[in-house]
Amino acid sequence: MFASLTGRRQLAVDWDAQSLRVVQFRARGDRIDILKAVSVPIPLEIRQDDAESLGAFLRQALTQAGIRDRRAALTIPREKVVLNTLNVPPTPLDELPALVQFQAVKELPFAADQGTLDFTVRGAHDPKAPAEVLYAAVRNEALNLYTQVAREAGLTVERVGLRPHANLVAFTAGTDLAQKRLCLAIDVGPHLTEINLTREGGLLFSRSASVRLAFEGESAIDTDTLTDSKIVGHAVPNFSAASESVRDAVAALMVEITRSFEAYRATDPGARLDQIIVAGATGVEATLAEELHERLSAQAELYNPGLALELPPQRARELRGFSAAIGLAMCTNVAATQQFNFLAPKRAVAPRAKQLRRMPRWVMAAAAVILSVLVFRRYVVEPKQAEIAKLKANTSAVTRELKGYAKGKTHIDGVVDLSNRVDAVRNWFDSQQTWTSDLVELTRAFPSDKDAYITMVNFVDQPAGIDIALRTKDPSITKSFVDQLKKAGYDAAVGPSSESAMKDGFRFSDSVRIVLAVGGRKIDQPPAGGPVGSTR
Repeated sequence: MFASLTGRRQLAVDWDAQSLRVVQFRARGDRIDILKAVSVPIPLEIRQDDAESLGAFLRQALTQAGIRDRRAALTIPREKVVLNTLNVPPTPLDELPALVQFQAVKELPFAADQGTLDFTVRGAHDPKAPAEVLYAAVRNEALNLYTQVAREAGLTVERVGLRPHANLVAFTAGTDLAQKRLCLAIDVGPHLTEINLTREGGLLFSRSASVRLAFEGESAIDTDTLTDSKIVGHAVPNFSAASESVRDAVAALMVEITRSFEAYRATDPGARLDQIIVAGATGVEATLAEELHERLSAQAELYNPGLALELPPQRARELRGFSAAIGLAMCTNVAATQQFNFLAPKRAVAPRAKQLRRMPRWVMAAAAVILSVLVFRRYVVEPKQAEIAKLKANTSAVTRELKGYAKGKTHIDGVVDLSNRVDAVRNWFDSQQTWTSDLVELTRAFPSDKDAYITMVNFVDQPAGIDIALRTKDPSITKSFVDQLKKAGYDAAVGPSSESAMKDGFRFSDSVRIVLAVGGRKIDQPPAGGPVGSTR
């Protein structure tokens, strides 16, 4: 059933040369709720390449249908893209975009910088196994036209998908189509009919055929009389299969469908259809399905969106012509590798980003600790030091004044008390430990990440020190680390050690205690090996 109008809503917008379709929906968990569907014929005087005119018409249709949401996803039709499949060797996911781009540009009829390319991976991606990808490339001027139309309508475009792929998502949702060997999926439109061949849920072949379906008595919708109802637009007409206009339309469609199927069979001679699905709202779909069943000897049925959306039969029938918009909405819940988005296509990961990902964990942990110390020093210690400097200046003045009173044999209890307080502050400041220098020295002495890594660092106040827990391949590594620290002037000792059954190569869990209090290494003594910032 249709959901109540609550929560954050979005729009899926799909149009062709003669009609506009909009689905208002809301994502909820792993499913979507259809809130409203609008189908409006586009007047002949509106040019498809005029973004301002078409955008104004879209804005008017949304306003008169009572739709005020502005977050939208669009579809790019089949005839606007170069579409092909590509088999790739085992490849990590972050390297797949570069590989697809490298292979695809060889077949594009335009330069790579003149278009936008995106792709989907068939099934779950396994970096250790070959993969099959479906890539699509659209010229930038075509993509810009579609996004400009949306902007003229006052919409915020968040995603631009591919119409054949959106149809595939709609047809496979709620069915066992993904288990079928070969399926013919057809979306019949009044001007263009999309013909797709799928296998196991993946798109194998897609073509748009220009077949104009015009019937006597066909009525257009007056956009000035749109009402705020759940379904706005054409009702699916019931044409007699025996009428001459229907027979002519079906015959024209059969020619294009047969031609498309035979074109695919040229690459797969033994292909046999298992299932046929026919979508659309022109009124010829039922007759076309029967004719396809007789001609191609395969089970044929009409697209039923109610299977995935849990709609009553009448609502499902009314939405039969919205397959691409419904599939585009369903892509909201699909993984990024399983959907197209020309607005944010998949890109190769920069080498610098890869290096950061591969950085040893202990280096990242040490960097995080050092950064934390520096931030603490900047926002906590330095303001206190400035306050202490100010107090010192005041103390000097008071001390001079106190000496003057002492010479005059005058005793002022308040001045003496202040002097004692200043001495206490000075003693506290002189006993502080310089943590950053110690952290640099610890990083310099730490063994290679191939031999050990840190699992915990704990700073201790009394006495000042650092407790470190680490995993090593051999206890001698920990002993060597402690020896290095002792050479640098630290009071360090090996703590409890244990052996685990983990199979990552780091079998020993050790601990080290490092004392930093005065009496170990002097607070003002520079680290061994040179000043802070030097390299080994």
